Amino acid sequence: MPAPVPHRPKAPSAGIVVLCTAICACEPERAADDARREDGDASPTDTSITFPDAGVIDAPGLDALDAPEDDAATPTRAFAFDLDRDGTNDTHLALLDGAGGAALRVETATDAFEIPLGATARATPGGVTFSGPALQAIGDHVGGARSEVAVAFAIDRGKNASAALAVLDVEARLLVASTSSPADLARFESYGLATFVGALEEPARRAPFLAPGYGDAPAALWGYACVFRVGATSSRCGAGFVEIDTRSDGNWFREVGGLTSDLDGDGTGDLTLVYHTRLRSYSGRTGLLLADTEYDVALADEPSSPRWFHSGRNYGTLSFARGADGLDRTLIVGGAPVGSFADYNCNVSRFVAVLEQARAMPSTRHLAWSDYFGFASSIFRTYSPAYASDPSADLARLGDFTNGCIHRFADSRVVVSSEEAVMFDSFVASGTVDTCLDEQYALYLPPTWTPEKTAAWNACISRIVSQPGTWGMQVRRVRDGMSLTGSLNTYVWGATDRLLPSRELVFVVESMPSGARFDVSDVPASAMHVWALVDGLWAARGDLPIVGRPRILTTPASGDVGVGSFADPTALDLTDVDGDGLSELALASGARVEWSGSAFVVVP
Repeated sequence: MPAPVPHRPKAPSAGIVVLCTAICACEPERAADDARREDGDASPTDTSITFPDAGVIDAPGLDALDAPEDDAATPTRAFAFDLDRDGTNDTHLALLDGAGGAALRVETATDAFEIPLGATARATPGGVTFSGPALQAIGDHVGGARSEVAVAFAIDRGKNASAALAVLDVEARLLVASTSSPADLARFESYGLATFVGALEEPARRAPFLAPGYGDAPAALWGYACVFRVGATSSRCGAGFVEIDTRSDGNWFREVGGLTSDLDGDGTGDLTLVYHTRLRSYSGRTGLLLADTEYDVALADEPSSPRWFHSGRNYGTLSFARGADGLDRTLIVGGAPVGSFADYNCNVSRFVAVLEQARAMPSTRHLAWSDYFGFASSIFRTYSPAYASDPSADLARLGDFTNGCIHRFADSRVVVSSEEAVMFDSFVASGTVDTCLDEQYALYLPPTWTPEKTAAWNACISRIVSQPGTWGMQVRRVRDGMSLTGSLNTYVWGATDRLLPSRELVFVVESMPSGARFDVSDVPASAMHVWALVDGLWAARGDLPIVGRPRILTTPASGDVGVGSFADPTALDLTDVDGDGLSELALASGARVEWSGSAFVVVP
């Protein structure tokens, strides 16, 4: 097996000043961002029954919530929710579209019914993208033996759709409160309407919220979040919600997500929203701003590069943790999920960084360290027709393309040699590559972003995935960024302590030859290794008995783990099918392997 060696790809620094705004979008990744969004207006429908912008829904048909007697049948789906809070799942919940609008379908062992959300409610609308869970059991807020349920959905307003959140009392079969995005807000600049939904942890229950998502900015403003609280009221959120002002000073731009962690140590989760260049955190009790932390993850590594050339992108995962040394930290891994070999933008901006604060004092939060690995494409000074024939003469910073690409699994946190650490895969490119400067520069010369120019750019830059290089693994200590170990010619797909009886943390690792393409299309899948890290060195624990890469699942970000971009954390597909206390590992082929006591074997 390869000997671990610390290594790090460094991006070249052009050392040329650029004329650009703080939230600079002078690179074509903005178009790639657009492609990640789900745009489009909702189809016009009958809007004779209008949905209120906020408050309790009062629409025809909501007083007839009891299901017909013959609908109280044996559930047709597996239970996934524990509404009576006894530790056993007892209810199936589903959000369904119907002729009368969307409704929450509730099924138990003895009953089945639906709670309507209104004639203009939609479960699967066009023009709205949610980051976060559509259905949540949130504990008891109004009294009763069963938890209330929070539902994220959309309102069809005819020419556009609005994001919406409702809280339902399943026991009484009543809608308790609802809120939505502003009725006339159809999209953010060139981005479709996106929203962030989740819940703040409270003692014995959770408080659901609805917050603006990607693209919220002064040019197309939403600007506030709504957190559910019985007895509260807000002019914009409506009855049953506390309003939080999510605007920032100056020229600001919202990412899609955030995280919900107890930053101030008061026992209630706080809401952290992610923006270009900054994190803003709000008290879960008062809704007041706890911290507004601006940071530049590239400045320490590239002081001569144009300031904010990366636009302060916070794509990737964010994790909040209380360190053993008494400090609270937020780890940010600006990378793409493992297996994203076709993503030539590779998260656009690639970095690892840690924000640090005194315990329970979010106002002291600051950038403790960062390591910048690269930016996908090139940055120019002026985009002037004078340089159309030679864009290199207007170059401020050459793109890194695939060099410095980071791939992450889960939220990248591991413990290595008793140290809290971050582990990730990175790519060091080698050889020459077409930088596509002519095609990129042409995009910004009038007429800008024409279909022909866009097609030419995409055709050129998509070939970047053929760039040769070497994949490797790195481990950094969370508290100071120090390199703990690393290895070349390896690609870590994930980690688990559920494969071996010892419960040792092991890693599923693929050997990767040097000089292979970035997209590894020239690397046939091999048998995966199962290795542990012992004193910073790989230690073999076995190889899988068949060839094939592991099956990777997308897991929702929640609680102390959040996202700033549209890609959620990942996980290995692990299931204890035979009930022996150990998990079987699924491969992409569908086969499963398990530990037999002396080796890994294929599950019959």
